[in-house]
Amino acid sequence: MGFNENEEHLYHFTTFEAAVKILATNELRFSKTNNANDILESNRLIFFNLKAFENKDFDSENIYNEVINFRQISLTSDDFSCKPYKYGFCINPMWGHYADSGNGVCIVLNKEKLLAKLSKQECYFGTIEYVDSYDNSLDINNNDTKRIDYYWFETFFIKTNDWKYEQEFRIVKKVEVEKDVYLDIEGCIDCIIINRAKDISHYESAFKSNQYIVLSKIYQQEYIYEYGLSLDGEKVLSEYNREKYIWPIKDDRLEIDLTAQ
Repeated sequence: MGFNENEEHLYHFTTFEAAVKILATNELRFSKTNNANDILESNRLIFFNLKAFENKDFDSENIYNEVINFRQISLTSDDFSCKPYKYGFCINPMWGHYADSGNGVCIVLNKEKLLAKLSKQECYFGTIEYVDSYDNSLDINNNDTKRIDYYWFETFFIKTNDWKYEQEFRIVKKVEVEKDVYLDIEGCIDCIIINRAKDISHYESAFKSNQYIVLSKIYQQEYIYEYGLSLDGEKVLSEYNREKYIWPIKDDRLEIDLTAQ
């Protein structure tokens, strides 16, 4: 466990309150795809051919409900295709958009272990393909809702380049019940990362916050890291009460400037 810069991870950015629930239950909740913040995903046009309208058994509401039956979990991945590597935890917009403006938590998942769990489930998963533009509409023949299953990649795993910075890894599952559905991630959490907290000043370390105290009681203290900037503006990870950076590996003494975020 812990962060290893040579291993691929997946990251879940969330609020402090949600992180407490996740760590306590070892579960991630699937969200409805029609609640996505990408307007091309939450506002899909569905087209039907003329024969569909002539079919007395045709039910357009059934088609819309079928789309809603698909739920997803969005994670952030590492990008090892370039040098230096683009680690998912240090994408600053993700902290701002999904982790309560930096006051939340980044849960770091072991990618290999999570993929092993996913391979045993009925779900679709993989990295998002980013393109300049694409047709987000669905073309349905009669009540052929299986068409969505057949074109699962085109339907759920393509987004425009506007979202490329997110380096998204997505898990999609078909759910035909109204209740919440969760993904078991027990044994997959390698560490958690904090950045700042509302109960401390910008000049103090997040390790001095009440949030850290709560998290350390739920999770193992030695695997909670702080993300910030060094005095020379470099992104770094630090351990509690340590004099060296955890990432990137170097011999310099740890100097975190929390005012430079």
